[in-house]
Amino acid sequence: MEYTTGNYYDKYNSKNKIEQILMNGFFKVLSECLVCIDFENILEAGCGEGEVINYISKFPKISKGGY
Repeated sequence: MEYTTGNYYDKYNSKNKIEQILMNGFFKVLSECLVCIDFENILEAGCGEGEVINYISKFPKISKGGY
């Protein structure tokens, strides 16, 4: 028997307008948090596809890690 593990739906590149609005809103709020909060390190646990940790890497002052 074969089991599917992890995410198998690409919500980040969806053509669905509602999903696009939701994901754009998520990354907008994340950006606001990353520039307003004073920190140096981020650990993303359960990275899934790695989209969020890749987005975070656009902010050079932040050391990142993902598991």
